[in-house]
Amino acid sequence: MAPPSPVSRILTLVRHAHAEWPNYNGKDFDRPLTSRGSEDALATAREIVAAGLKPDLLLSSTARRARDTALILARELGIAAGALRFTDRLYNASADTMEMTVQDAAARSRHVMLVGHNPGISDFARRLSGDATLALLPPAGWVSIPQLPV
Repeated sequence: MAPPSPVSRILTLVRHAHAEWPNYNGKDFDRPLTSRGSEDALATAREIVAAGLKPDLLLSSTARRARDTALILARELGIAAGALRFTDRLYNASADTMEMTVQDAAARSRHVMLVGHNPGISDFARRLSGDATLALLPPAGWVSIPQLPV
């Protein structure tokens, strides 16, 4: 008898949408999306839907711009509130921290989406894709990467 086929995993990485800068006077953590950023996050969500992708877990930085991007994505993708998790450790996180966060949270998820910040999110995308020439993700940019079987 053949062993059961492994379940493939998908990781979708999204950089937060365009936020107020450089004229914002508050803390970096509290920078809100611009109106363009909100529109771009909505467009990104629609692209992800059109690609036939629907994460069963959405992880996001707690920074306002990432949180607001994640909320737009969750609404448009129909992600349940219980599948949306905000974590401080993703605020300006390195690729290593992102990888640990995904591993810690995603043991039972087939498709995880992570909303984060550059340069970490782009570094993580390069690492997982094996493409060291992958450009920095622009605001609201995304990439979906098939992962090894679990």
